[in-house]
Amino acid sequence: MVPSRGASRRVLAASVPARIRVTSDVRDFAGVWPRSSNLGEARCYAFHSANLVELLCDSIVPARKAEPLLVAILNQNDEPLALLPLCIEHHQDTARAVMDVRVLKFLDGGLSDYNAPVLFPAAANWDARTVRTVWRGLRKALPVFDIAVLEKMPESVGDLPNPLRFLKCEPEVRFGHVATLSESPEALPTFLRERKMRQKVRGLSQRGRLTFEIAKTPEQYDIFLDALIRQKNLRDLELRGHESLSALGYTPYLRMARRHLHPSGPVCLFALTLNDSVLATHFCETSGPRLSSLFTSFEAEWSKYSPGHILNRNIVQWCLSEGVNILDFGGGDEKWKDDYHAVAVTRHKAVIPATIRGAVFLHTPGIVERMHKRRAESWREMTLAEAACSNPGEVSGALAHARRSWTLWPSPGRTREFLNVAKSVRATKSGRAI
Repeated sequence: MVPSRGASRRVLAASVPARIRVTSDVRDFAGVWPRSSNLGEARCYAFHSANLVELLCDSIVPARKAEPLLVAILNQNDEPLALLPLCIEHHQDTARAVMDVRVLKFLDGGLSDYNAPVLFPAAANWDARTVRTVWRGLRKALPVFDIAVLEKMPESVGDLPNPLRFLKCEPEVRFGHVATLSESPEALPTFLRERKMRQKVRGLSQRGRLTFEIAKTPEQYDIFLDALIRQKNLRDLELRGHESLSALGYTPYLRMARRHLHPSGPVCLFALTLNDSVLATHFCETSGPRLSSLFTSFEAEWSKYSPGHILNRNIVQWCLSEGVNILDFGGGDEKWKDDYHAVAVTRHKAVIPATIRGAVFLHTPGIVERMHKRRAESWREMTLAEAACSNPGEVSGALAHARRSWTLWPSPGRTREFLNVAKSVRATKSGRAI
């Protein structure tokens, strides 16, 4: 049956943005912003359900000193069309050294692998003109910002196209990776059916009781999480020289996530244990039929048994039993994701200056980088100068180091340090102690 012309007009009218509401507390949108347990008609990634937006605001937002901006775009009947979890942060690389740049970005602190609006069906009718109108409305409704940096945006949210694709976007270098699961044995990842994997499972089983578990209580969650943090920090120190979970707010986020455990909440913490020792963990979040991976870890001393792959093998089976048919491994191009027949998902980035300061920041990244390098070199030279002051045999070089330090970064603080070094050099040469 072909819809009447009047019905078509009503559908289009219901998709027209009429007003924008902004708050800093997602609870103000309790009747609008969907929770993971009741998405209704909304399409969203797990990171952007009301549960996890609250969690972000309680952990990562205060740690990063961000200003949360939760936006509802409504039609003339005050029905939601799109919800945007945004924030304003001061750009960390420039706030103290060059200029204070206020950056509008998605509310994720770098944690989520995809950033997009929470969408409702009527938003499918938005075109480029509508998005330009919405963007102008956002500029008026939001506090002043210098530049918008919207990263990791997928082309769609569920079965709805992402309207932010109409902004001036460019594809990112790093892809997301998504595996579609099927109960058909032929459709399962090949390595899950290999004899070698079964041998590894048998080898671990011969050493004790091998179990696959999902945290069901806060106490069990804490045990698995302690193992995840320890294992991942050790691995990161070995590979990268720093602990990634020490990033602002990540550990508090994981600690507080115990409030939202599956099945009543979206948080799933899986573990592979051997005689109650945790060999591997996998922290995930669910949204409808999708399970999104955030953090994985394993005990390095058991790596020859591939405990991470064994855990994932059990997670695949768990997904199939729970009606989850999308296993999302998120960003990163690690080779092991190919074992799961994961398909690459293009993510996009939009960088939009809003002030002259933002335009300068956008077009002068080289200047910022060079100034940071000069400041770091100045600090090293002053450190050498102060160390030389305490060694009579090297005191002659102290003043030269201090002079180079001040030349590289002639700030008031560096000037005081230069004068202190000069005073120490004079005192050392005259044989008097300071």
